[in-house]
Amino acid sequence: MAGQRIPGLGILLVSLPILVIAHHAAVLPHEYGHSVAAWLLGLKATPGSLRWGPPTLVNALTLHGIGENVDYARSFAAGRGAAVALVAATGPLFVNGGAYLSARAVLPQALPRLPWLGGLFLYWFLFMNLANVFDYVPIRTFAQGDIGHFCQGLDIPSWVVCAVLTPLVLAALLDLYRTVLPSLYRMLDLPLFARFATHILTTSLMFGYFGLAGLHTSDTNSAHLSLLSLACLPVVLVIGWPRRTWSRAKTDAATSSLRAV
Repeated sequence: MAGQRIPGLGILLVSLPILVIAHHAAVLPHEYGHSVAAWLLGLKATPGSLRWGPPTLVNALTLHGIGENVDYARSFAAGRGAAVALVAATGPLFVNGGAYLSARAVLPQALPRLPWLGGLFLYWFLFMNLANVFDYVPIRTFAQGDIGHFCQGLDIPSWVVCAVLTPLVLAALLDLYRTVLPSLYRMLDLPLFARFATHILTTSLMFGYFGLAGLHTSDTNSAHLSLLSLACLPVVLVIGWPRRTWSRAKTDAATSSLRAV
């Protein structure tokens, strides 16, 4: 990709469908992971039966209405709490967490070698898997859902899971801005407009879309965490702006820093 200068507007226009595809590549394995785990553990009859939600364009793009179609209440009533915990953890922790770690591990070798479309997809795939972890930990740790079922199944206080996993997620977010994004700018030789657009898309989606998941629950703690995420959005936009001195220095040193992590 060295010396291949890509127009900034072209990067923005191509990024939009790529991030939708990457979102599906993160969400569908998440839900099928739940479903297959539930089938293997005897909590549902068929591994591929999902709840797809309404047949609308918004749902087709966001997969907002999709679900694993597992009767957790019946499983808890049958005394299968440990099995429920494993099924619940499969989506955000094992599937999305594992996909993020895998993408992050191959990034140093893959990003310099991929064509720019492949580099963009790898970045957004990494991002979407991290975002699908972030909207559970810390955002919805205290709400009913995957992490709530995990805590209930193992009889673990939600604050313990939040305290243990949140620092790991925050470290991944810091790495995203300090290393991954500057490396993307450098390896794809992105012009300033494309860097600005990528930074704005990344921050708005992470803290303003996925971070607001807690507002769609009835849990007060999750709602407060979502409001905190929203408050962080302009701060991260300003601190991480690609023209800031530290960001330019990271971009210039991207090759060595990416391999060092």
